[in-house]
Amino acid sequence: MQFELDYPNEFITAVDGTFKGAPLIKRILSLVFKTSKGRISPTFGSISGTRLVLEKKGYARVWFHGWTIFYSLSAIGGYFSPLPLHPTVEQLEARGYDRGATWNN
Repeated sequence: MQFELDYPNEFITAVDGTFKGAPLIKRILSLVFKTSKGRISPTFGSISGTRLVLEKKGYARVWFHGWTIFYSLSAIGGYFSPLPLHPTVEQLEARGYDRGATWNN
């Protein structure tokens, strides 16, 4: 399953999802992305557990961060920038990894 943005004309403005688990070991079970053009992605994962929302009205999400435990996404966060984004916003080099292979999505 994929969800493509019309970058640089469209940005992620909110992320909804669900998670389960104990305070120190949580698993994010689903994610849904919302865009500046009002589009909503398909649900990635299965919806169950406690709802999570990452959103700041009038802002775009420009950077994600998080971590995994036992091969599962257990935390997600990010940074926001006011809309419209400055025209010099650029993509940075990959900073994540999956068992040694870098990635950038």
